[in-house]
Amino acid sequence: MNSLNPSQKPGIPGESDSLTSGSIDPRAEKDFNSKFYPAADGCPPPSPESHDRNDRIKLEFCAVYYQLNRLHAGLTDLRSHPGNLTDVHRERALLQQIEAHLRIRDGLEDRYAPYGIIAEATTRDGSTVDIKFTFGDRNVLCQQSAHLVSSTALLFFPERDDSVSEAVKRNRENQPADQ
Repeated sequence: MNSLNPSQKPGIPGESDSLTSGSIDPRAEKDFNSKFYPAADGCPPPSPESHDRNDRIKLEFCAVYYQLNRLHAGLTDLRSHPGNLTDVHRERALLQQIEAHLRIRDGLEDRYAPYGIIAEATTRDGSTVDIKFTFGDRNVLCQQSAHLVSSTALLFFPERDDSVSEAVKRNRENQPADQ
């Protein structure tokens, strides 16, 4: 199993040192198991050859959640067979790997949150099955393409005057104006 580097320093989106640049895509591994690979926005994840920034970000999150799903499955399997002292050491090692990958995931979230990028995992039976992405720039573009209707009015209000005009006085007295 190819593990991601938990000490990867978060950077700016689109930099070439992203977690998925090169051959980190788990789909290239010979022991790849597609049942652990989550969907991205309800669809299959983008191609590893994609150069689109948003696709690269989706691939980073999918790769981390794939590793977490594999580790979770291994831990679940190990715990279903209570056993000897060796299992305790294997369980500890799996828990440490899970923690390392949770830190990677948290680093990705911290890396992209200032740019309005949010990845929300949907889980079923303890495994991530889908990741819903929100890209701040995409939401702004959608809002910009919406048809907005606006109206402006310029109103002038005279300064308050407590004196009563002649016309108001006549109306009050019901007198004709020619008198």
